[in-house]
Amino acid sequence: MNPAVICGAVFIILVLAAGISLVVQKWRPASILSMLAVLAAGAGMLVLAFEVFLSGPVDFSYGWQVASFPARLAFHVDYLSAFFLFLIALLSICSAVYALGFMPVFRAMNPGRYYVPFILFVTGMYGVVVSADLFYFLLFWETMTLFSYLLVVFEDSPSNLKAGFTYFLVTQIASVGLIVVSVFLYSRTGSLLFTDLPGLFKDLAIANPGVLHLMLALFFIAFGAKAGVFPLGFWMPGAYAAAPASATAVFSGVMSKMGVYGILRVFVWLLPVSGVASTWGLIIASFGVLSMLIGNLRALVEVDGKRLLAQSSIGQMGYILLGIGAGLYFQTTVPVISALAYIGAVYHVLNHAFFKSLLFFNMGSIFYRTGTNDLNQVGGMIKLMPAACAAGLVGSLAISGMPPFNGFMSKWLLYQASIFGGSTAPIFALFGVIAIFISTVSLAAYLKYIGTAYLGILPKKFSNEPVGQPFSMEVIQVLLALGCILLGLLPGLPVRIFYDLVSSSAAGVLPQAGQVMSKLAWGGNSMVQLNSNLVYSGYTPLVVLVALLVGILLSWALSRVYRVPVQPVEIWSCGERVESDLIRYRASSFYRSFTDNLAFLYRNRSWPQLKLPVALPAILDLDRWLFFPIAQGFLKCSRIISLTHRGRPQLYLLWQVIGIVLVFLGIFWLKGV
Repeated sequence: MNPAVICGAVFIILVLAAGISLVVQKWRPASILSMLAVLAAGAGMLVLAFEVFLSGPVDFSYGWQVASFPARLAFHVDYLSAFFLFLIALLSICSAVYALGFMPVFRAMNPGRYYVPFILFVTGMYGVVVSADLFYFLLFWETMTLFSYLLVVFEDSPSNLKAGFTYFLVTQIASVGLIVVSVFLYSRTGSLLFTDLPGLFKDLAIANPGVLHLMLALFFIAFGAKAGVFPLGFWMPGAYAAAPASATAVFSGVMSKMGVYGILRVFVWLLPVSGVASTWGLIIASFGVLSMLIGNLRALVEVDGKRLLAQSSIGQMGYILLGIGAGLYFQTTVPVISALAYIGAVYHVLNHAFFKSLLFFNMGSIFYRTGTNDLNQVGGMIKLMPAACAAGLVGSLAISGMPPFNGFMSKWLLYQASIFGGSTAPIFALFGVIAIFISTVSLAAYLKYIGTAYLGILPKKFSNEPVGQPFSMEVIQVLLALGCILLGLLPGLPVRIFYDLVSSSAAGVLPQAGQVMSKLAWGGNSMVQLNSNLVYSGYTPLVVLVALLVGILLSWALSRVYRVPVQPVEIWSCGERVESDLIRYRASSFYRSFTDNLAFLYRNRSWPQLKLPVALPAILDLDRWLFFPIAQGFLKCSRIISLTHRGRPQLYLLWQVIGIVLVFLGIFWLKGV
């Protein structure tokens, strides 16, 4: 099928659906309309993605171009774009289905306030990953940012407005770099196409490496801010906590990956292999390690469930950046290590999309049933939502890198790439050790999440809540949990696909690693000789699964053979009668000794206050001396014009005659001039 037709149809469907959502006043019709539109658009993009994977990259354009304007509405869909199209389509469909049951919790609000920005937000993400022209890339990038901001401020509370403003301000300041780079590219090449960047990068590397490093820094800041890289991602916890869970799942599952897409596109697909690439590999890996360290440690102290997941997202982005950085650093020196790193990074993008969106959907179920995201206020939710508890447990174990779930395989590749890379660059061995340690911190954070949300005592105020949740919410979580299991049990095919994807980069990355990576893909359970000194240590997921099942069955059998009588009793409170809710173990009590010893990481720091001259605030107050006077003048003119509207037809006819006379006088005057 013609890719131009598919892409055009997708954008038309989504824009029309957004327009119709403006006038739909009831949640049920609006939810169904959104789901059908997103489903149709997702199906179209999945067809396009699979066509690219089977037949190769495609280029097309619509020929719409303003005279003398350099931008062209051109699109390029290669393996990288197709991979991200798959993620966007999959998770936008999941979100739309989940919202069928979840969004009516906001029944007092107008549904268009959610569905219009949601649909256009998805449209912007599709446009970002297929644009071949920097101008239209920026246009879709800003569309994505603007409508995601509207989702953040969906509930217009002061805290949400503050979080939305912080998010929008940070990402807009960072995006200025993209505009600067676009202007510079056009000034040097007369074009805004991405395909002209490699030649420019190559010329600058020889003639002016300082300018090249500045351009790459601007790219990294813009994309890193969207991905939530520390310290640029400080907007993320507030914004993720503010948006509805159905939107936040897409934020974390896909939108943050738009930053990763930008980094991969520029630094791997467009930047020629050189010492510059190696330098930026070390920089990107260092920011990745810092992100995984700070993000996961800060997740330990969060008591708001969505903020905990958001801090964890900052940490998980660190693993992806570590892989990208290691891939860049070793692509000329140890190609096979570079292949391991790249594949681990891209695999973790896929895995993170599954388990993190699952966990945000899971937190949305808790909010749906309790009306709060505060983990201190909930507990014992397994009694009300057993299926959600099981799905949340799978997501928690997967994100913590526990075998045989999907998070383990991608982290395993990253660990080995870092540790093996340490034989050439010792700093990467340190990075690998930190990554392994941080996985245990991540596990601790999610033990806290599962322990406080689902285990323990069910608060009395929720004891009369009905068991279960809407089917549309439950089925999405179950399917994503099954995806986490299957991707962990069958890692060979994704590894093969990701090797083909990475090998398609403009750098022609790692052709000599193909044979080794093929062995890794189809024989991931064996020891694979990487070179004369390094041996990749694989593992057999099915063996781990069998061992796990045997342990579970053995425990069950022992419990049946040695029946120990169980007698439920009230919690002893030193002889005093105390409400059970008062002695519940709460989220704020977890890991107190650990977090107290690392208090400097969690301390809120205030910005220094500037003392301005008395006259300066008045000068800078544009509202007082500029905008308000203009608005008052406009209102006065409006009142004067309103005097002509007296409801008398004769008066309206008189004004028309006067207007015609004035028009003719103007024409005669202009003719005389």
